[in-house]
Amino acid sequence: MPAAIEHPLVGGWEKITVSACSETYPDRIVFQPNGLYAGHRDPPGTFTTWDVGKLVVIDPGHVRITTANDAHVTYEITITGDVVTFVDPDRCAFSYRRVSP
Repeated sequence: MPAAIEHPLVGGWEKITVSACSETYPDRIVFQPNGLYAGHRDPPGTFTTWDVGKLVVIDPGHVRITTANDAHVTYEITITGDVVTFVDPDRCAFSYRRVSP
């Protein structure tokens, strides 16, 4: 079992970016304290790059997330208040807003 992480990403998030490059990322995602996550798209069953997997905190500005094809991808992150912005290796930037549990 993965070790618990202390990180501001733990909790639920809803995507607030609408762009072509962010289309395959989940509409909603929950990061667990044990480092696991689950992403969901609308309508249910629609492909998402982040379906279920593991989050590893590299440093305050980078995380590694396992993707639907089992790749381990490093993302830049910036957290400002209740908004987190990810930048993927293709330089696609997309943001999520924290949602109440």
